[in-house]
Amino acid sequence: PCVAGPEHAALYRNYPLKERNYYGCITAMDEQIGRLVSFLKSMKVYENTIILFCSDNGPELNTPGTAGAYKGKKRSLHEGGIRVPAFMVWPDQIKKPQVLKEPCSTSDYLPSLLDMAGITYTNGRELDGESFWPLVIGKSQIRKKELVFCSGHQGVVMESDYKLYYSEGKSELYNIENDPYEKRNLAEQFPSIVDRLFKTLLARMKSYENSFSGKEYGRESYDKVVQEWWNIMK
Repeated sequence: PCVAGPEHAALYRNYPLKERNYYGCITAMDEQIGRLVSFLKSMKVYENTIILFCSDNGPELNTPGTAGAYKGKKRSLHEGGIRVPAFMVWPDQIKKPQVLKEPCSTSDYLPSLLDMAGITYTNGRELDGESFWPLVIGKSQIRKKELVFCSGHQGVVMESDYKLYYSEGKSELYNIENDPYEKRNLAEQFPSIVDRLFKTLLARMKSYENSFSGKEYGRESYDKVVQEWWNIMK
């Protein structure tokens, strides 16, 4: 439940109850992030601390949150559900503000942090993400690995300018660079791209299922919640 504490709700006393709680929670979160930064500075470690921050998904349904002109909200794999703001701070290494054009995901965090720390990942397990550190320092302009998202019956593959959206047997294709609001479905115009990206989706789903089944990490965590593999192709 999104319920603000009394002191933060009071800041928005002239708003309706739902908005009062929503904005109050955001203000409280901002204050706690401020406390963390102040503490790091007081310990004189802020300059060499990496801070990564992002929303986990688009705004929840039936809340004051908005995705603007983007299609969908939370639980949708259209842009309104997965395109969220994010930033990284590392004052010792990132001297000037910059904006990355390439999309990234929280799956990229682990390989990126390993890369930044100069650690080689050698245990043979496949990482789903890709380091975005080369993008930050200018050694690369594009990501090499496709971004893949799955939720319920939905699957998405993002590669370069194209985004494949799949749901319950139907595929949509968008040039997400030129059409970020997903208004022009190009699936019939470019069937070969749809076919190629769909094969990528199937391959990645198989990889995820292998991880889930215990081939990489065991089943202990999953068995505790009695969770079974959910195939989006059902």
